[in-house]
Amino acid sequence: MNIFTGSREHGTCNRKEDTTLKQFEKKIFKAIHSSGKRITGIKTFWAKYKELPVPDQQNEDLINAFRQLDVNVNVNWPLVHYKSAARYLHRMILRCRYRWN
Repeated sequence: MNIFTGSREHGTCNRKEDTTLKQFEKKIFKAIHSSGKRITGIKTFWAKYKELPVPDQQNEDLINAFRQLDVNVNVNWPLVHYKSAARYLHRMILRCRYRWN
């Protein structure tokens, strides 16, 4: 069963899930939008790094810490959320199959 289209055959299980998803998206959009307004003017890690004196910029411990931060933010964190989404969608598909069979 395809959960990404609107038809009964290829859609979500029920209207309640559709409504819940729309409410969630609306809430998240508001939160992201207001957060974006609040963080305007905050410097990035890169900008703060470039403000450091050159000897501090060449500090191996600092460079390694930034590398680890980069891996966590750009690889590990999205991967965890991707896996969570995959588990959620798998459970939803199984629930839909059970209801429609």
